[in-house]
Amino acid sequence: MGLVERPLALGMIAGFATGHWELAIALGISFELVWLDAVAMGSVIPPFAGLAFLLVFPLALALGWTEPGPLLLPMVGAMLAAMLGSLLEQRFRLRQNASLEAGVTLDEGEAPAQTPERIVKRAILQRMVWHAGLYLASYAVIALGTALLLSLGLYPAMPDLPWAAVYVLALLGAVLSLRHKVATVLFYLLLAAIVAALLASWAP
Repeated sequence: MGLVERPLALGMIAGFATGHWELAIALGISFELVWLDAVAMGSVIPPFAGLAFLLVFPLALALGWTEPGPLLLPMVGAMLAAMLGSLLEQRFRLRQNASLEAGVTLDEGEAPAQTPERIVKRAILQRMVWHAGLYLASYAVIALGTALLLSLGLYPAMPDLPWAAVYVLALLGAVLSLRHKVATVLFYLLLAAIVAALLASWAP
């Protein structure tokens, strides 16, 4: 899919399809900045940035939220889901590589148990299924968690938070471009700081 999977491209498509341009573009820019350098090259599997957008945008429409303050918590949850997707994709590919090698490696005179074409078709189907499962499970967790906090009157929101501040926070994702363990740890610490700020904004 390439460019179409990028959050900003999805934001433009969603804005055209729904007419909610301001929200779609703002979310697209935010997630794009977080993973600006994340490109699938060779064995590198970047976070599912498009998944993050597709989790938050419909939830925002359903709740009628257009400002970043109340959306910050779902955005953090969506970012975690995107990183989980990358991890699961890596494990899935390793299993498929092993399956392919086992299916086509033959002793002399032995017929193949499965053809490579059949293995690839099965892998495509399995990938579609678990991607859909990841999306549905992630959306359910974020939506139900949001609904629970709202019902308890404990939902953390920053009503005065502008989108410009979110863009600045999203640029912290540039730390990941260093591709070093220390940089990754720092990124997660910054993400935890955002969560802590949200917790501090909870109503008593």
